[in-house]
Amino acid sequence: MATKIERLMENTLTVAELIELLEDYDRDAKVVLVADYGDRSHTQQAIAIKGITSNMEDTELVLTETAYSKSGVEVAEYDCDDHDNEELEQLQCEVVFIGL
Repeated sequence: MATKIERLMENTLTVAELIELLEDYDRDAKVVLVADYGDRSHTQQAIAIKGITSNMEDTELVLTETAYSKSGVEVAEYDCDDHDNEELEQLQCEVVFIGL
């Protein structure tokens, strides 16, 4: 059975797909992240995108499973001093984080 992280990766866009979807929009248009707040009304909240990074650029960021989010997956800090790079590479593929 697939883990929550594997299911998330199967259902998310690649960088190439995202670029293709954005090609037809005005390059000066602002972009916000829209997420369900999780309340009974399913309020859609707009979240400013402040930046972008990758777990290959910032090796302290990894995806881990959690019971505290709707998706079951969180972006967590990974203590590189406690683990070797080979172990980190086995944890996940490259992931681009938007909004950090």
